[in-house]
Amino acid sequence: MHVISRKALRVFVQRHPDSQSALDAWLSRNVENMTIATPEQLTQAWSRLQALVPLTAIHTEQHYDRAVVALNMLVDTAGMDDQHALADLLDTLGTLIQTYEEQHEAESVPTNTTILQFFMTEHDLTPADLIELGEPSVVQNVLAGKLSLTPPQLHVLARRFDVVPETFISVR
Repeated sequence: MHVISRKALRVFVQRHPDSQSALDAWLSRNVENMTIATPEQLTQAWSRLQALVPLTAIHTEQHYDRAVVALNMLVDTAGMDDQHALADLLDTLGTLIQTYEEQHEAESVPTNTTILQFFMTEHDLTPADLIELGEPSVVQNVLAGKLSLTPPQLHVLARRFDVVPETFISVR
């Protein structure tokens, strides 16, 4: 969308006088008949819309959950139809959700260390129990973040805990 000031339009008409009648016709159809809401009307409309769909920046899990429910309802209603009356609302809400997810994604991605610690706790293991990784000091260094797991170690852990090796691959 582009905002064009009245002054810019007057300057254009001065440079191109033959455009005056076309511009007047366009203005009468599109601008002159527009009704501008008062601040009170905008506040009331915004409050009613906010009660139905959360259209502000998402800062809490509760707000996020509410936005996802609304987004799913909009997807069920509008689908992938870009011409649907709710398509812009769906797009806006999707953007708000995506922004929140991107900001909070790093918090939810576990590290190799966290995953290994989880499995060790679940199976009541100590570093000495993971002899397939090497000496207990090696396991302690992995847990301390001083060493990274190697691809062969990832496969050994995957077999031991009956998971796919990608379980231990961190995206960080």
